[in-house]
Amino acid sequence: MGKKNRVKTRDKFKRYGPLLAKMPEELRGIPMSVDDPVGGVKMSEILLDYLEPFTEGLEDEELWNKVLGIGIIAWNAALLPSSTLKEGLDGAMKALPVPERQQVFALLEKMVQRKNLFFAHDRRFIIEYHLRMGIDGPFLSVISSDVME
Repeated sequence: MGKKNRVKTRDKFKRYGPLLAKMPEELRGIPMSVDDPVGGVKMSEILLDYLEPFTEGLEDEELWNKVLGIGIIAWNAALLPSSTLKEGLDGAMKALPVPERQQVFALLEKMVQRKNLFFAHDRRFIIEYHLRMGIDGPFLSVISSDVME
C-alpha cells in the first residue's frame, strides 16, 4: 500500500472511529456501508435531505439528535412490511412518556409518509449515526446496511 493510500485509510479511521466504536458487537459481521457507497449517494446526504423539513432552523445539537433519532426510527419502520409497520411504531412509542406519545406518533407518521413518498427506492437500513455540529452546520456520519429480503 502506497503512502497516499495509508494516509487515506488513517484519515477515514479518524473520521469514522467514533461511529464504529458505537456499533453493537452483534452487528459487526453484517455487510454494511460506512457512508462510502460504491457509485451511490451517501446515506448521510440522503438522511439530511429526508429530514430537511423537520430540521429547518435547528442549531442546537441536542434537538438535532432528537430529530435524527425519531427520523431513523421512522426510516427503518418504513422498510418493514406494511403488516408489521404499526406494531413497530407502537413498540417504539412504549419507550416514551405518555404525554409525548401522541405528538411523537404524529411526527413518526409524517416521516414514514415522507420516506415512502420521496425515498422509497432507498432500501438501506440505518444502524448507527454520529452527529457533530460545526460552524457550517451539522456533520453527519452514518452506518447503513441493505435490507435483507
